[in-house]
Amino acid sequence: MGLPNYPDHPIPTREEFSKDYKPHFFNSSGNGKGRNYIIVVNSEDVGIIGYDLLDKKENRVVLDVWMRSEKYCGLGYGSDALDCLCNYLNHSCPK
Repeated sequence: MGLPNYPDHPIPTREEFSKDYKPHFFNSSGNGKGRNYIIVVNSEDVGIIGYDLLDKKENRVVLDVWMRSEKYCGLGYGSDALDCLCNYLNHSCPK
């Protein structure tokens, strides 16, 4: 997001971010439709992974992975987090 690589996708303001990501994305009181999790490697926060608009009847969900910086990309952290989240959604969420 943002300059220099993505000038057409500016970094959202806190207000814009809060409009899209309600408190349930960040705490255990979630509504079952969406949640974010911090990706931690060796006690360091390296990114975030989350889901939204979970619809198990239609087999649909929106997934997001954001890495803290480019130095954490290409190391398998995002792939491992995706595997873990998909396994969780497939086995733990109500159908």
